Amino acid sequence: MKKTLSLFLSVLLLFSLCSCGEKETVTSTSAAQSTTQTETVGFSESETSVEPSSETTVTARSTTFETTQTTSEPKTEKNVIVSSETVTETEPKTTEEKNSTAASATEKDGITCFVEIDCRNAKKNLSSLKKGKANFVPKNGYILQKTAVNLPKGSTAFDALKKACKENVCTDNCKYCKKNGIQLESSFTPAYQSYYVEGIHQLYEKDCGSLSGWMFSVDGVFPDVSSSVFELKGNETISFVYTASMGDDIG
Repeated sequence: MKKTLSLFLSVLLLFSLCSCGEKETVTSTSAAQSTTQTETVGFSESETSVEPSSETTVTARSTTFETTQTTSEPKTEKNVIVSSETVTETEPKTTEEKNSTAASATEKDGITCFVEIDCRNAKKNLSSLKKGKANFVPKNGYILQKTAVNLPKGSTAFDALKKACKENVCTDNCKYCKKNGIQLESSFTPAYQSYYVEGIHQLYEKDCGSLSGWMFSVDGVFPDVSSSVFELKGNETISFVYTASMGDDIG
């Protein structure tokens, strides 16, 4: 009886020990699971805290970059505008100054007049001409027909004659004029501070009688001063006319 009771107690004790082991195992497993869950939760929180930080950094960089571009672009545009304005202001000024200078010079200094040299009275009196002089009388009686001459402002009728003779040849285009233009000879009189026309195209004073010589008119009027004193205004017609009778044959 005692042996049976002892065996029963032994089995009961063994059963109790087994039950305690199972409880510890379950408790350990539950603790492990709790630990795992805690660790998992901790990892998730760590990720959550990192991600907002990354987003903030990216947003900040993006904002900085956009601000830099916005600030830089207007500066470039302003530079271009200033540069184009500088060119626009400079070029028209240069062009206007050149045109203005040329126009002013023409208006202020230049005049145009007309010159003719008439020896028809010598042609009418060929028999009275000195020997050899008839060769210098053109067929139509004009050494130079009306020709335009450009002169500086303030020029005289004598200046117009000199330039016309230098730049032209006679109407016969003779060999004497081809080299140096129409021949002209004059003398200066200090007492009157003026020039006297002695000969044109080899026709001189008294070559066609004692009363022959050169006279000049401006627009049909014969001035009472020397041609080197008579100042031109522009657009006048200056006629140098050869007379055989002290002007009576001119009319």
